[in-house]
Amino acid sequence: MKVGLSHFLVFIYTTSFGLCLANENDVSIVSPSIPFLLSEDDKTRGAYNNIIEQVDNKLKDDFSHFFMPPARAYLSFEQSNFDCIFPVNTTTIKQNKGLIESAPLGVAKAYVYTLKAQPIIAVESQLVSLKLGVRRGFDYGGFNFSPSIQKVEVGSIEQNIKLLELGRIDAFVAYEPDAIGVIENNPQVQVHRDENFSIYTHYDKIACYNSTKNKAFIANVNNALKSMFNSSATVLNHKH
Repeated sequence: MKVGLSHFLVFIYTTSFGLCLANENDVSIVSPSIPFLLSEDDKTRGAYNNIIEQVDNKLKDDFSHFFMPPARAYLSFEQSNFDCIFPVNTTTIKQNKGLIESAPLGVAKAYVYTLKAQPIIAVESQLVSLKLGVRRGFDYGGFNFSPSIQKVEVGSIEQNIKLLELGRIDAFVAYEPDAIGVIENNPQVQVHRDENFSIYTHYDKIACYNSTKNKAFIANVNNALKSMFNSSATVLNHKH
């Protein structure tokens, strides 16, 4: 695997910059930079970094891997500037026709977090009239946010936590497993959620445009995952 230059460089110059850096024979993958889940920064690496490395160790084909801020990563993929994207649920991609996808590499669940000093949110009706922090560039599937909810878009889970502590929002939505990584690495944070109330759940996969090169890549990825399941069964059941 070849890791592309910093996502800041990809973001500043051009949306086709990633493909310019990648060998034309390699599959190019773009990923949203998600601290403590999948990150180019060694200090904020997470479970999906480990899974990608396990897959890479079993692949014969090389691929180039680039990171961008979430909204930019999804837009660049939709503009066909990269062959593939990970992690993703294809139902959230606007141009999802003709895409091929791998077997699942993990499961993502979106929960509603509040301060531990505040009531835990366990049902949808409790969201009415709240100021709710959400991640810019993230999709929450078919969840229908009530018009009475005031959504506040931010760039990170850490920003949502800060706004919650300052009383500027009442609650925030965050996906696990990445939220777990942030909370575990910030033990002073005092938030909670109801494990039985997930507003959206999906499998995370690698999705690619349908081409001969990408079909071969996805087939090899699935073979690698099958081998990993047979040897350790740790990917989908990974404890985040």
